[in-house]
Amino acid sequence: MKVAACIAIGFIGQDAANLSLPVLLKLLKDGSVNKQVVSESIISLKSLGVKALIDFLKKEDDSKYKLKEGVARSLATADVSDPSIDAVIELGFFLCKDRSPQVRVAAIGALSKLREKSKGDITYLKPKYLIPFLYEFLADISIDVRNIAILSIKNFGPQGVLTFIEGASKDKNQTVRKSCCYGLGLIGSSSFRTLLLVLHDNSMPVRK
Repeated sequence: MKVAACIAIGFIGQDAANLSLPVLLKLLKDGSVNKQVVSESIISLKSLGVKALIDFLKKEDDSKYKLKEGVARSLATADVSDPSIDAVIELGFFLCKDRSPQVRVAAIGALSKLREKSKGDITYLKPKYLIPFLYEFLADISIDVRNIAILSIKNFGPQGVLTFIEGASKDKNQTVRKSCCYGLGLIGSSSFRTLLLVLHDNSMPVRK
């Protein structure tokens, strides 16, 4: 029943904000309803909901990883045409830096989905800004984070390919070079020549 109510609020939208926000934030805190569902309902309330969600996270214990993971995943449902999208993206970038690998994975995935939805209309989701940001995660300690970053860069098409080629051949970090090689492998035969050159890399993990 509670889940159905949260979903219904999401359809009602902004007009329900003042009445529903306190209830939704209480549900998000006590965990009696799926955190992602509740967070999606809050985000559907646009500017007021996003602001309340950001303020809520600032007050919560930093160790509540499941809560933050649910919030991170919900960001992908934001309306990219609404003015609140800037705050949503800012929250996404913030959660990408979380200590929990699961939160980082969820946040990177959400930003990637928002980029696809925006079709290049949002400045900070354009290749010029997002690819360098994602590139940092190619050296992440978590293989899951590295993999979602690789897939997100790959989805940029030719710009992603160029990023992998440059990283595989020039980056000083062997983990980054290895991640770029993996990305090139996902792209297919067009990257074959670069991969042949990487066989001469001085690092065994990269050559593998």
